Amino acid sequence: MTTKLPLSTISKSAMSGTGVYQPRSILDWLQRMPGGGPAADLNYGYFGPQSSIIRKDITTAGDTFVGTDFFTNTFGAKVWDSLNSQTRLFNLIRKVAWGNTTGYRIRSGRNTSTQPVSETAALPTIDKPDLQTIFVQPGFIVTSLGVSALAQFLGTLEGGIGDALAVAQESAMIDHVKRINQMLTASNNQRVVAGASGNSNVTVVDATWASVGDVFREAGQSQDIVCTVGGLALTLQFDQTTTTDRILYARSRAGIYSVDDVVQQTGLHINGSTFSGAEAGGYGNLVVADRDPLAWNAGNVFESGDASLRHLSTGMIDQAIDTVRRNGGEPDLIATGIEQLTRLGTILQANQHFIGEGTFQVKQGGEGTLLGYPTGFQVATYKGIPCWHDFDTATSYQQAATGDAKRGANAYVLDTRFIEMPVLFTTQYLESRDYLQNNMLGVKGIFLTALQTRCYDFRKQSKISDLSDGINLT
Repeated sequence: MTTKLPLSTISKSAMSGTGVYQPRSILDWLQRMPGGGPAADLNYGYFGPQSSIIRKDITTAGDTFVGTDFFTNTFGAKVWDSLNSQTRLFNLIRKVAWGNTTGYRIRSGRNTSTQPVSETAALPTIDKPDLQTIFVQPGFIVTSLGVSALAQFLGTLEGGIGDALAVAQESAMIDHVKRINQMLTASNNQRVVAGASGNSNVTVVDATWASVGDVFREAGQSQDIVCTVGGLALTLQFDQTTTTDRILYARSRAGIYSVDDVVQQTGLHINGSTFSGAEAGGYGNLVVADRDPLAWNAGNVFESGDASLRHLSTGMIDQAIDTVRRNGGEPDLIATGIEQLTRLGTILQANQHFIGEGTFQVKQGGEGTLLGYPTGFQVATYKGIPCWHDFDTATSYQQAATGDAKRGANAYVLDTRFIEMPVLFTTQYLESRDYLQNNMLGVKGIFLTALQTRCYDFRKQSKISDLSDGINLT
């Protein structure tokens, strides 16, 4: 209960302009003088800018309540991802059932017996078409995960991520597909830094181009180099002393073959090293000397000739397109890195030409969406050919003598009617909750996919290599 003081006790000095203000009531004291007046600017009020009753300069916070006295940081169940998990090229290549075969035949030569025959002349000598055999085996790709029983329990408490196993499953599923995409886009050749003899851990800038079980060879060497440990701690098994800046090329893959493995040929000039006619990246049962230029078994590779970098140009793309068409194909996809697509747009913009829009057909299970239907994707095109960029597109690193920098991504001009990914079985998830079997108090699980990259016609695929990042030539 508030008691109002008698009027006779209130000082009149405030009315005399002395600057001393006495409130008429508790409410008046809290709100300061209503309507302004000489007392409105004095140090009275409640938590106002000048509300202290006492004229005193307080320079330190002292023992003050702060945020940590009231709040404990808590985290929502959502885990945000700062990683680029896009898988463009893997999504674009048609997926089909494996079928009941591991190989196929490619006709590489015509029946040459066709000729005019006179009325009584003998018939031409019998000839037959030349048939070549290719066989590839499915690669088993496994991504493992595990969650301890304690982590599963703690994840449900305040600030936890909820179902920890579900989070691990979601992350592993994303990373599983991402790694398959990296295998599909991996470079067939790469530079490693240190020379070594025997077992050795070598320094690599980016290890996504190799997987456990992949077999490589060095330019000028005849012995295999096997990748025994993948990931960032890449370990290669060396059987001979090698040079300081060695250029390796993939002879065979334990997982899936990349598009760069498919579009390959002998006699290239890779990163300052000249490959002989007996050296080329392998594909399936195609190994040494089986990727001869202009033959049925090799793709069309357009390089600088001395491995020096050059900027991507429309002329290079036109040459790759024309070569595919001369070999009976019709390119329906240009796949490259983001820097090359940016470079292409810059070229066309400077000449007041613009990349149009086209529709890319989504291919699944041997079928494709019809052009013009809304199930397609609206994408940029060059001369009517859809252009897609993939951040994992194959590239390599220059030798230290030429800049020691990352090269620009390759550009691929593909006829995807002749490239597919046969799947042995759909991706499976297997899980074990048996503590004894797992040898841990927790849950273990794996994602398992069995598939491969299959190409029916190498001559209808082209690659442009030795490209810059669009700006720097060193």
